[in-house]
Amino acid sequence: MKTLTLFRVGAWSWVVTGVGHTVLDTLMSLRPTPPEDEAITAAMKAHTLEIGGIARSTSDLLNGFSIATGVAIALVGVLFLIVARSTSPLVGVTWLGLGASLVLLAVAAVLLPSPPIVLFSVASLGFGLSLVARRRPASLTPAAEQGAARVA
Repeated sequence: MKTLTLFRVGAWSWVVTGVGHTVLDTLMSLRPTPPEDEAITAAMKAHTLEIGGIARSTSDLLNGFSIATGVAIALVGVLFLIVARSTSPLVGVTWLGLGASLVLLAVAAVLLPSPPIVLFSVASLGFGLSLVARRRPASLTPAAEQGAARVA
């Protein structure tokens, strides 16, 4: 049961990160541009790139990537929660969650603000500790210890 709870902590960290990112990104796009940012915002809207025959401004690309990233992170978290419903998440999926969380933690630590750093740290701990709890020998589980105490 402890393994499953730790796995869910990791999964919910992904959901909170993705939803929080998308909500904050949307709110920030609705606010007026601060005067000190007007020049860069205008330059990003004026500069276009053609990718695959479609021209988009740098601003559009940045906003599109940002929204897609938030939605994708939230959906991965939901997928982890669906896996957790199986009562015993597959070890491979737990390793995948840990690996992806550590990669995104490294990216966040170098390039992003503190919320994703904290949340991907929590996700990494949740998935990592889930793996540790899973490897714990049966003789050390609380149920086994209680059973041994009754026999003695």
